[in-house]
Amino acid sequence: MQPHEAEPFNPKTLAASQEFVALLLAEYGDRNGHVHAPSVIGAAAALTGEFAQRAGGVSLDTRKPGYVFGDAVNEVLLEGAEKGRATVWDCLQRAGRDAGLSEREIVDPIEVIKNVAAAVGGPSFPPLTVPSEHYPHEYSPNACVRLRPKVIAIADRLDLSRRDLAIGLAMAIYGLILLTRETVPPAISVRLAAEIVFGVAKMNPLTAVLG
Repeated sequence: MQPHEAEPFNPKTLAASQEFVALLLAEYGDRNGHVHAPSVIGAAAALTGEFAQRAGGVSLDTRKPGYVFGDAVNEVLLEGAEKGRATVWDCLQRAGRDAGLSEREIVDPIEVIKNVAAAVGGPSFPPLTVPSEHYPHEYSPNACVRLRPKVIAIADRLDLSRRDLAIGLAMAIYGLILLTRETVPPAISVRLAAEIVFGVAKMNPLTAVLG
């Protein structure tokens, strides 16, 4: 998949996305190869959000919980499309389209952004509006603590830029949504991924797994 037609296709990003999918399926699959779709999509989304934040180059204070806001992160998530750059949202929107959804069935990213902003400081973050039966089995940002080193190792080996890394992870979400579309309705998968991506992109990165 080429995330945005205006930007040249980067084969290293595609190669990375395939490795990320393999990593996530291995981490979240049971001994029989079964995977809980919302959990693996949530993990991919959390990693995408964190690395989109890194691609934005914002300064962080990881000594305490907090939130990160700024145009640089939004540019990687959504707004860069206006300049012909690949964005995370490109990949999620393409996943919905390629899964057979109409435009009206794909969640509005602005709605997601507003929900995230409204949930700042509240008891549940990132905010999820999908039906509870489609919640991940874990707190998705915990995947960042566990898998961050492995993701960085793949990116370093393939010599990815920070932005290419974020887009490669978003392309992995694309693959996982299509792979699991018979298990979870794609409209729900796209919404779940967007809510977690956009939420985690606004969080200070976790330094320890939360219970």
